[in-house]
Amino acid sequence: MLANIWVTSSCNLACTYCYEGNNKANHRMNKQIAEETIQYVIHHFSGLQDADNNLVINYHGGEPLLEFETIRWFTEEFKNHFRNSNCKVSFGTTTNATLLDEEKMDYLSEHFNYSISVSIDGTPETHDENRKMLGGRGTYSEIIDVIPIFIKKRPDLRARMTFNSKSVNKLYENIKHVMELGFNTIVPIPDYFDSNWDKEHMQVLYEQLDLTAALYRKAKQKNESVLIGMVDGYQRKEMGECDGGKTTINIDPSGNLFPCTYLVGQPDYIIGDVRLGIDDGKLREFHVPSSIDNEVCSGCTHYKGCMGGRCKAINKQLTGDYFVPSAVLCVIENVQHKINRCYYSTVN
Repeated sequence: MLANIWVTSSCNLACTYCYEGNNKANHRMNKQIAEETIQYVIHHFSGLQDADNNLVINYHGGEPLLEFETIRWFTEEFKNHFRNSNCKVSFGTTTNATLLDEEKMDYLSEHFNYSISVSIDGTPETHDENRKMLGGRGTYSEIIDVIPIFIKKRPDLRARMTFNSKSVNKLYENIKHVMELGFNTIVPIPDYFDSNWDKEHMQVLYEQLDLTAALYRKAKQKNESVLIGMVDGYQRKEMGECDGGKTTINIDPSGNLFPCTYLVGQPDYIIGDVRLGIDDGKLREFHVPSSIDNEVCSGCTHYKGCMGGRCKAINKQLTGDYFVPSAVLCVIENVQHKINRCYYSTVN
């Protein structure tokens, strides 16, 4: 089970492509909600049938490290509760790295055994174009000194790279730069909400991923631990049904429950709260679209492995229709699928 706990909605940055918008509500989780959250997560986890005894606690924001003491309190409470059980509890988070210091890096390195991700978009020019402080100043210089220290403590530190139509022409260069900083795991994430994607940008994306795939294959020969998302050769299996509100739950700073990370903060998608639990009727209503195939995707051989086929919530956010995936998402999925298919034909 995965529990995403949103300890705050506040952020000290104003990233231009943030899907939460630039006018974030200044909400932080108080002690009472935090205590009720722990009890709810434990209750929900214990009630799952066929549970695999693995519980992942992933801290979200805003910028989660604004509430570092809350994160530390949560982590110790969960560890203590499951200390003598056969449950394996793991912790993860993603940070913009601007608040990192020795204390935070040491604690995260020691206790976060699921994943730790740092948001970095590539070269100083690319990174500073979108990842800015609230006053408009770029943040590359704010994080570059702590990154090698953090990587030394945690060689598995992940680089989370957001790219859009403006930066896609430098994707290969940016990935190469991040590799040279010492990251072994690099996760490029397209900005699906960017309205400027077009056919020409998609051709550029293909060319950039083709270059990146060649870079990845070469790096893999020297270092088996290297992993670059989108070109890792992974052949997606059928993604299965949406598990939102079931084995994945999202809890906002006020204790509201949401089925999906993309929907947190949107009142229409609240399916309960940590005091009363999940409203089964609202959960069933949320899952109704998941049982219906997208007519427009009929005949697509990639349908069962595509986010637009499985995640009706992202479709609704991008197009306003549960059953019509974004053209941008569709083309990016197909570009990635084509690159990986070429990769497999090369190595097999």
